[in-house]
Amino acid sequence: MRTFLTTGRRVHDVVARHILSAAVAAAALSACSGKKSAPTGFNEPAASIALTVSGSGTGSGHVMSTPAGIACALSAGAVSGTCSARFPAGTVVTLSPEPGTTSVFLTFGGDCALSSCQTTMQAPRSVTATFVPNFPPIAPPPLSPPSGIVTVTAAGTGSGTVSSSPAGISCTITNGAAVDGCSASFDAGVAVSLNSVASGSSAFTGYSGACSGSTCTTIVASGATTTIGTGFVVTIPATLTVRPSPASRGYGTITSAPAGINCTVNDGTPSGVCNVAFASSTLVTLTQIAAGNSIFQGWSGDCVGNPCQILMTQPRVGEITYRIPPPGIVTVTGTGTGTGSVTSSPSGISCTLTGGVSSGICSATFDAGSAVTLIGGSTNNGSFDGFTGACTGGSCAIAIVTGVTSAVRAAFSAAPQRLTVTAGSGSAGGGVITSTPAGITCVLIGSTTSGTCTAFFAATSVVTLQQSSSGNAVFAAWAGDCVSDPCQVAMTQGRTALAIFQTQGIAVAGGGTGSGTVTSVPSGISCTITNGVTGGTCSTTFPPNVVVTLNATPAGLASFSGYSGACITSTCTLTMTPGAMNNVTAQFTAPPVLTLSAAVGSQGGGTISSAPSGLSCTLSNAAASGSCNFAYALNTVVTVTQTPTSGSVFLNWAGACSGAGACQIPLTASRSAQALYRLAVPGSITVLSGSGTGGGSVSSSPGGLACSITNGVKSGICRAIFPVGSTVTMVPIANSGSTFTGFSGSCSGMTCVLTVPENGDLTVTANFIP
Repeated sequence: MRTFLTTGRRVHDVVARHILSAAVAAAALSACSGKKSAPTGFNEPAASIALTVSGSGTGSGHVMSTPAGIACALSAGAVSGTCSARFPAGTVVTLSPEPGTTSVFLTFGGDCALSSCQTTMQAPRSVTATFVPNFPPIAPPPLSPPSGIVTVTAAGTGSGTVSSSPAGISCTITNGAAVDGCSASFDAGVAVSLNSVASGSSAFTGYSGACSGSTCTTIVASGATTTIGTGFVVTIPATLTVRPSPASRGYGTITSAPAGINCTVNDGTPSGVCNVAFASSTLVTLTQIAAGNSIFQGWSGDCVGNPCQILMTQPRVGEITYRIPPPGIVTVTGTGTGTGSVTSSPSGISCTLTGGVSSGICSATFDAGSAVTLIGGSTNNGSFDGFTGACTGGSCAIAIVTGVTSAVRAAFSAAPQRLTVTAGSGSAGGGVITSTPAGITCVLIGSTTSGTCTAFFAATSVVTLQQSSSGNAVFAAWAGDCVSDPCQVAMTQGRTALAIFQTQGIAVAGGGTGSGTVTSVPSGISCTITNGVTGGTCSTTFPPNVVVTLNATPAGLASFSGYSGACITSTCTLTMTPGAMNNVTAQFTAPPVLTLSAAVGSQGGGTISSAPSGLSCTLSNAAASGSCNFAYALNTVVTVTQTPTSGSVFLNWAGACSGAGACQIPLTASRSAQALYRLAVPGSITVLSGSGTGGGSVSSSPGGLACSITNGVKSGICRAIFPVGSTVTMVPIANSGSTFTGFSGSCSGMTCVLTVPENGDLTVTANFIP
């Protein structure tokens, strides 16, 4: 039954088996979902719907349906047999093609448009099956129409673009050179029109070669190249540039008539619109306006007179020169024992005076003719006593004269000076600061202060500050205006004393993917860690020189991986060095996870379980459902077993397992294993006629076979394909006047019950005698 006449027939048989396999799988899924076909031999319900098969092509073959009903023979498009049947609404019907020995099934059409056909009977269906003979003739390729080439060349010095209608030419011309897209092929006889557009300062001058003038349309000649020249030229206006001369020192603005130039010069730097192209032979007038105390000195370059007039017969340059009169000078010095500052309006002077000593900017130049006001202000609760010299009294206004220096003295008297105590950078502990003479009683806790932390002392006094630590803190150092302990500061000005207290302790951080707790002996640390995130009391201080031990306890199936930071092993004991914080990271590792999935290319499926329990995974093709991943304690050895589902065959493991046998996985880390299944190839049952001369029929339960036998000749559906492992009962019925004498072949005796093997053919001979 499996010997074929040609290689093409053998290939078709494999394709047919895959199509039938998909149909059987679909039928099995339909059966699982509760959909059933009406049994053969009963009246169809009123809601049944018709399915009709017609033929196409010059080949021959059969089309059968699952569930049974259609058993249609096709030859050169003509049909015979049962080519139309009715099925209950909602039934999923699969049509299976079987080509003749010299034919090949091509495709379905109508309500099916693929090489396989499965349709749900929700409305009447009409399906066309096409069979063709093996190795059909190959039609010769069509001939290409004749064509010609159109090429664009460039002339002149300008730039532009050339395009064609119909599309094909898209040519860029730059500085007289054809750059890209300047040649294309067109069908012979086509009229091609060119469109040229100039760019920038260029102008289009016309066509040459196969075209002339300002327009171009040419007819494409077969096998010939048509060359067309395009001309672009550059039109250049004259540019006028305005700039300051190298000797210019000052400010001003230059404008032009006609409009265009609007240029500002600042000493030797121009800004704004300082060069403009004007049409050739334009007469341009330049007008300038000096700014501030600047004075216009004259034009140079291509300019003479004021305003300047230039005829633009070529590029021109106008240079302008400004000058500034010499400035006057203001100088500030100080007297007295106090501290203050003197500033000026306009800005320039910013002078600090301390006990008569000046610092900062105490001398500055100002434009001649301007007015400068000096402003005095005291600091550190001192007093400003007024100006002397070029100014007297509490206010000072000076008229600036060219080359003249105006000297001013500012007097300040000292006042009681402020002493402030605060926490220095990095201060983490606590303590109390007191002063001699009395005035300061300041409490520090970390970076915060309370109590009396600011007081005023006589300008000439020396203040001593004493410190005492509290709690677990230790005094580390003074900073600011203090350099030793105890701190002594001379109150010649405002002073700031920075006290730095430090603590010693432990700060615990979390690492890893697991969970656990870290506690300390003596108590203080009680830290919860989950996936590297900490909670609870993870940082605290301890008295100096105390020995502290940390204890790590993993949660659930997690494991403790060790410490890092101040401790680098699985145990941690630290001595509290005064002023030092110890940063420790505790690493907990989550339990490893075993994950099951389908291997790439898996078809069919099965169920997978584990020992120890935890995994109960169902695979269907690439999909996984159920418990397909589970966490186990580190180093657990997990045994995984699989059971293929009906219609599937297990091939092998992949990932953490290999081969097709038992799968044992030691979980030293998270692992994954994949199972590879394939679909079982369905088997077939063929009914043969016996040697008797009687007649009868043989059908199957479930349906599929409907074979008639008369005088040793069979007709109808005498071969059918069934799912692997299914049980099929053969039902013989003798015609009137005949007697069924029994089965032979894969069955013997009066009854025949068969179990369908994978990819196997069972043959049964039915014997009828008169």
